[in-house]
Amino acid sequence: MSSDNSPLCNLWQSQPQESFQMSVEELRKKRKRLHRGLLIRDSTVWIICLFEIAWFAYVLVVVPQLVVRIGSVLIMLGMAFLNGQIWLDQRRRRKSQERAEASGNVNSLDFFRSELVRQREFHRGLWFWSRMAMLIPGMLVLSIGAIFVFPWPDNLVGYSVASVTAILIPVASWLNLSQSRNYQRQIDALDALKLPPA
Repeated sequence: MSSDNSPLCNLWQSQPQESFQMSVEELRKKRKRLHRGLLIRDSTVWIICLFEIAWFAYVLVVVPQLVVRIGSVLIMLGMAFLNGQIWLDQRRRRKSQERAEASGNVNSLDFFRSELVRQREFHRGLWFWSRMAMLIPGMLVLSIGAIFVFPWPDNLVGYSVASVTAILIPVASWLNLSQSRNYQRQIDALDALKLPPA
């Protein structure tokens, strides 16, 4: 039975592999889609961070309690850190694009793959956990401080912030690791294109 199938298997394996190649136009579309997604992500994060910084600057001025002020400052620093990471990521992407354009590799699989690797790393490891380490302390200090400083029902704000913090950690972890896995799948698909035909 296997000897009967061997000519068929040989014929199948000898077929041209063009269907597994990616055209320049398809690659350009994928790069454009990635760029558009990153632009939306970056703009959303900038707006949220600027709003949060403005709000907690207001809280810093209006609320006299020291623990609430400390929490507000820590949250503002965390948001500034997140903005700084977004700025660094944009800068790295821009410099990489300029180098690729200068060498004529802007439409290459290698350049697109390097962009995917950069975004994968942004959503896991040191990049992600440093963001969490900067954002969580301020929220904890603010929520615990508000719970103990203000009498009922004014301390509902503290309970609300504590609840958001408790939900934020697993949800943010899941979303970032899921996005990282999504980028890894795209990288694996690109690597599969480079494999020689079996």
